[in-house]
Amino acid sequence: MSTWWTARNPREKMLLGIAALLLAVALIWQLVLSPAVHTLERAKLNHERATQTITRLDRIASMIEQGQVILPPLTRLSSQDIAALQAEAERLALNSNLVVEPLTAQHAASFRYRASGAASPAYFKWVEQVETGLGVYVSNATLQQDTDGSIVSDTEFRLGASR
Repeated sequence: MSTWWTARNPREKMLLGIAALLLAVALIWQLVLSPAVHTLERAKLNHERATQTITRLDRIASMIEQGQVILPPLTRLSSQDIAALQAEAERLALNSNLVVEPLTAQHAASFRYRASGAASPAYFKWVEQVETGLGVYVSNATLQQDTDGSIVSDTEFRLGASR
């Protein structure tokens, strides 16, 4: 091998060295850096999800400490029965003293409401009950505060697991 290397002229040695360097960089990227970056991104996503889960569990624990009723997920509703899900969401709104108005949904597997003149604790309690009780998630929401401190919101719930 050494005789082969010594038989190369300086230009060939330089080009072979550059090729070896490029190969080494590509291997390091493919075998070390790319998997590490992917693992880091996945860890950040898992951390964010875990933080959201802990926040929800803390809210549920505080609700239990305050003596509030936690509704279990409804198993009698079909996940595809939008009308039944809407009726149950409206019932939950009435239980939370929240007035909601149905709006036209943007997707077939979703339903949408406008809540106006709502106190923010009642609104967020209702959203949490709809999500946990009906197995849906908020896919889109806009919130605005009125001059009297109440909120006006357009909230769209969608079937399935959250993104």
